[in-house]
Amino acid sequence: MKKRWLVSFAIGVVIILLFFLIRYEREPAQGQYRIGVTLDLTGTFALYGQWADQGIEIARNELKEKGKNVDLMIEDCQSESKAAVSALQKLININNVKVVIGSNTSSSAIMAMAPIAEKNKIILFVTTASSPSIADAGDFIFRNRLSGDKEVETVVKAAKDRGITRISFTTINNQAGQAYASFFQKSASSHGLNIVTKQWIDPTETNLNTYAAKLKNAGTKAIFYAGPVKTGAILMKNCAEIGYRPLWLSISPMRSQELFKLAGDVAEGLLIATEFPDTSSQQYKIFNQIYVKKYNTEPTTFSVNAYDAVKFLVTAIDSAGYNPVKIKNFLYRHTFSGAGGRFKFNNKGEAVRKVYLMQVKGGKFILVKN
Repeated sequence: MKKRWLVSFAIGVVIILLFFLIRYEREPAQGQYRIGVTLDLTGTFALYGQWADQGIEIARNELKEKGKNVDLMIEDCQSESKAAVSALQKLININNVKVVIGSNTSSSAIMAMAPIAEKNKIILFVTTASSPSIADAGDFIFRNRLSGDKEVETVVKAAKDRGITRISFTTINNQAGQAYASFFQKSASSHGLNIVTKQWIDPTETNLNTYAAKLKNAGTKAIFYAGPVKTGAILMKNCAEIGYRPLWLSISPMRSQELFKLAGDVAEGLLIATEFPDTSSQQYKIFNQIYVKKYNTEPTTFSVNAYDAVKFLVTAIDSAGYNPVKIKNFLYRHTFSGAGGRFKFNNKGEAVRKVYLMQVKGGKFILVKN
């Protein structure tokens, strides 16, 4: 009898414990903000994941000092779309997260995640991927990263202003690369630029001598490259090694100190179309000071965007509660001001912000114009 009672008691304790564990997964505690994070901490795009993670960590620490306990559930997507989808499904189905920061570098990963977020009515807040296709990914998909088509248009105008009529195009062989190719083709055509050659590079490739030789043979005075900094820096260096030094034009991912480590003075003259934070603002100055002290380097656009994403979402949860539909409506209605500047989302959940043109001079990124 006693043994049976002990068994019943043990079962009861287990049930109670399971109840509280499930409750923890289902209901964020009072004063707590549960936010899922998907990023690339390993794999081809690990550098971008690291930058985002650093910005997120600073935001969490700042909010903690203000008494806001932000429960960030971080999943490594390993720079792969399948892993990104699995990570999102885990956050939704096991952790019952209703708000996710998608700091994945690959637009392909974001586009694979978007239908899942949309079906489950989960906020997916994109901070790094730039494919223009993301603008049409769904009503619950938001992005504070500048859309790539705006950068492409700025690059084409910069080439035309410098008397370029023939240009080569090189990008990464993925979903984002396809989108960049499409927009570049349209923009170049409308501005009278002739694309002489196109090349598609696998992001895992490190020997780019064959690509460099083909670009040299094409003989254009300018090349537009759209892709991660490592691949771009290697390609620039390989071209220089065979005596080919065209005018290089690119986009935000190339604006990194890693460029100078990998390409050295070969990067001199590179033109980059990019979003650019208002460095004179108090919000940016505070973030920059903390970031430099903690990581001993200047923050990138992707660090800033991830940092702002945490702050914006906590503000939205404060106002709307932990309800994705109400958070969505709040994001559409309000203007946000963060370390990355002031902006408002348009009706597609895209941040409406300025595009800037920068050029590498003396190993630094110098603002040309907006």
